[in-house]
Amino acid sequence: IEGTAKTPIKPPGGPDADLDHDGVPALVEHAVGTSDGTPGSSPLWIGHDSIVFRRNLAADDARITVEVSSDLATWSPADLELESQVHGGDGTVTETWAAFAAGATYRFVRLRIQLVE
Repeated sequence: IEGTAKTPIKPPGGPDADLDHDGVPALVEHAVGTSDGTPGSSPLWIGHDSIVFRRNLAADDARITVEVSSDLATWSPADLELESQVHGGDGTVTETWAAFAAGATYRFVRLRIQLVE
């Protein structure tokens, strides 16, 4: 997904800042379209068979990758199926990915969010 306008991440304290003290770094809040000024905004939901997260369409300086692991030590990009994308009308899209493929050997799923230049 490509954003329509670049929104650079320049919060006070940088991408690791957590101004609202909710445990979610500013880079993550930027990438998923939540506010680092509003505590408790959840960027990720994991169900029994899917992983759901919002993506900020203007955050083209942040890359979101779904990763999987069987041991929490070694992570690799997931080969998952995108089930749906729902535009929120607020510059975000909510993506639902099939989290557990048939025969999968992994047990853990995470989002890796990185700044790109």
